[in-house]
Amino acid sequence: MESKNPGRFTFGKQLSLAPKHCNEEAELQNEGDVVDQSARWMYSVFEGDVDGICEVLESGVSVNFKDIDYRTALHVAVCEGFTKVVEFLLQKDAEVDAKD
Repeated sequence: MESKNPGRFTFGKQLSLAPKHCNEEAELQNEGDVVDQSARWMYSVFEGDVDGICEVLESGVSVNFKDIDYRTALHVAVCEGFTKVVEFLLQKDAEVDAKD
């Protein structure tokens, strides 16, 4: 899903937990390593993947988890224009005034 704000900066290029190369995540999975749930959380948010977000929440990740740059999922979802993700996170009691 693309950002609704194409003229603005995109978090995908700045996401600190994103693999540097497309193949990196596949390599991790092929080697049998477990992909960190917090990284999966932010990937799901950046993709606008509500089902993925729900799965990660069920695994125990906090709805208010902050990445290495102190951004929350709600912060990323709002900036990317992912309305359904924002609504879902708010229903799950995401903190609305978190500071990055």
